[in-house]
Amino acid sequence: MNAHGSAAPGQAVSADPTGEALVDVRDLSVTYQVPAGRLQAVSDISFTIEKGETLGLVGESGCGKSTVGRALVCLPQPEHGTITFEDVDIANLSKAKLRRMRTRMQIIFQDPTSALNGGRKISEVVAEPFVIWKRYPDKAERQERVDELLNAVGLNPEVFGDRRAHELSGGQCQRVAIARALALEPSFIVCDEAVSALDVSVQAQILNLLEELKERYQLTLLFISHDLSVIRHVSDRICVMYLGVICEIGPRDAVYDTPRHPYTSALIASLPEPDPTQEPQRPPIEGDLPSAVDPPSGCRFHTRCPRATAICRTEVPPLVPFTDAEGHLVACHHPLEPGEKLVRTDDTARAGDAPALAQATG
Repeated sequence: MNAHGSAAPGQAVSADPTGEALVDVRDLSVTYQVPAGRLQAVSDISFTIEKGETLGLVGESGCGKSTVGRALVCLPQPEHGTITFEDVDIANLSKAKLRRMRTRMQIIFQDPTSALNGGRKISEVVAEPFVIWKRYPDKAERQERVDELLNAVGLNPEVFGDRRAHELSGGQCQRVAIARALALEPSFIVCDEAVSALDVSVQAQILNLLEELKERYQLTLLFISHDLSVIRHVSDRICVMYLGVICEIGPRDAVYDTPRHPYTSALIASLPEPDPTQEPQRPPIEGDLPSAVDPPSGCRFHTRCPRATAICRTEVPPLVPFTDAEGHLVACHHPLEPGEKLVRTDDTARAGDAPALAQATG
């Protein structure tokens, strides 16, 4: 069953939160031509983002999460699927209409330094959207608005306005990027690994700033990260991706405290424990992501999953709801029960064997 109560193939299933959806993605697929063939970066996924919420998108490097973020702002427009934003299917707009619609959505990139024009002053960088879209034609009024934005992100315009990107730290550059993203008053912002290039202490400052700005400007966020601890801090719901598909999506605490998909459980188990007295445990999964040029049949995680059986190799698991939390959906033929943790018990556990699982109370 999908969010609208009808059956759908493969991963084209999603849960609609109880509130009003700002972004509705259906059957989104993105492929790239590479020397080895067609790379399936994203394969037929569907989900919604509710107005005012932060959806956290997490997964290993190469799982397609950044591709999803760029697709939502049509960089480039996806070749298959629909992206409904503010009741408009932006995936099929003309270039002129899409350009105007993009003023309502922005993206904050991972590397804040390279995202800024190093040859221009910070005040000019923040003012650039106003110049392009002919907002605030009066220079004094425009400068006042630039100063407001810099103050909003914690930068004194008198100190930083005349500086250039190379004179700022990474955290300060990211604040400038956030100010520029807010300039045209968007309703939706994609944060693509927005803190992963920053020191831990600076990460906390930027995360708190984003939370503050989200409330002040009534923003909706898609927050992309490979770090589950960061995702849990900022998200209302969490969406877990693996090799271009969604394997689990649901409320933050439900996904984190009672993960149902073996991959989600493995991600959480991989978080380091700050306890020097605790014996290090062997990771419950091993190996790298398979190639997205030739992904595995059936469940794409079956080549690394100790619970995999024959059905996992041949049939794509549907994304189905669980009763532990509203909107908690999992795509797995052998989902974990509450209290279970994924544990590889020996070296012989391979796809096709009987499930190898140790019980644990969580």
